[in-house]
Amino acid sequence: MTTNFFYSPLEQFEILPLIPLYLGGIDFSITNETIILIVIFFTVQTFFLFCTNEKDSTLSFIPSRIQVIFEGTYKVIVGLIVDNLGQKDGQKFFPIIFSVFFIIVCLNLIGLVPYSFTLTSHLIVTFALALFIFIAFNIICIRTHGLAFFHYFYHQEHRLR
Repeated sequence: MTTNFFYSPLEQFEILPLIPLYLGGIDFSITNETIILIVIFFTVQTFFLFCTNEKDSTLSFIPSRIQVIFEGTYKVIVGLIVDNLGQKDGQKFFPIIFSVFFIIVCLNLIGLVPYSFTLTSHLIVTFALALFIFIAFNIICIRTHGLAFFHYFYHQEHRLR
């Protein structure tokens, strides 16, 4: 009776279906990656809840350690947005940029856990995030500028010549 103790280091990157679910021939299975995404979602929600008061959902006047981390991250991201987009336009885009920042940070931090991996190492996760952001910002630009939005590409091309 021999036991094989040698495993491939790439086994940790496999997406394994935990709860198979097929609807109309399409695979909607719950995988190990789905479970990690759900855990990250609840971790971020819990982090934000610990930063606020229970009574009125505002930040504490005397901050806790978690709130200090939250406020520092908030200030860094607001500074980056205001420097690049300006005060008025930057405030409109803050919620989506802040959310995407926290999602990517948590997806990458989960890779520090032993025998785990970063979910952004899967091309489909990176592609889905990029596609969501691309579509969202194009919708926002078309709403803001109308079809004249495409005119900006024309002028940019002529400036490069």
